[in-house]
Amino acid sequence: MENKNLKPLLIATIELIAKGYAANYASVKNEVQKVIDLYGKMNLPPLTSGDLHGLFSDTETLLYDKMTGGEQAHLVMGKADNSQRLAIDKKKAMEMITKPSGYSALLAGVDNCIKICTNGFGVNTTSHIRIPATNLIEYFVIDEKGKLQFSDKAKDEIDRAGKVFITTEKGQAIYGFLGKVAAAFNEFGIAKLMYNPDAITISGENVAKIIAEGIRIVDTVNGGYTPITTASQSAFPRVPFDRE
Repeated sequence: MENKNLKPLLIATIELIAKGYAANYASVKNEVQKVIDLYGKMNLPPLTSGDLHGLFSDTETLLYDKMTGGEQAHLVMGKADNSQRLAIDKKKAMEMITKPSGYSALLAGVDNCIKICTNGFGVNTTSHIRIPATNLIEYFVIDEKGKLQFSDKAKDEIDRAGKVFITTEKGQAIYGFLGKVAAAFNEFGIAKLMYNPDAITISGENVAKIIAEGIRIVDTVNGGYTPITTASQSAFPRVPFDRE
């Protein structure tokens, strides 16, 4: 049974993954900021964090709302004393009104950003980042100066990337046991005996195989070891024995 009070045990940080993940996240942020800067040149009411979804999923409707304060457009039919007001779709209304300066540049910038974010950064690596434009609102916020900042969710992912945690009681118990094995490995010189298997009842080769099941590197200087991590393409690696 899972122990919800168990504190995850950090045992290693793979710097290559951690640095690559942070750099790729920064690249996404830079591309989105370019779009926000284009919007900022249009002299419209400032964007808020809540506008990020609409900016990339329904740009014209967002621009209409910013230009009109969100008022519904209407077409007046009939004479003044007997007229009817028919609601007009916001996108249709945008076709009829004069566009603000920078309108075309913004639309082009949005399309370009969507393509880049869809392709992602760090393709085919454990540090790969690909955020669909419709999900950007989960990973970024816009501050009062119109600058893009990472959301708490993004900060958490960046902080965890490349860090190897053991999160289960079973996994932490095995990790502790393997630590003792590694210490014995160093203390009794089994690393040397493996090249002379006749010197002990259990061959050094077999001992080495047993240790290799849970250990990738035995540090003969410091008496420690590095557990094997999974080969999956993930920025959040796990050790194979960390399972309930």
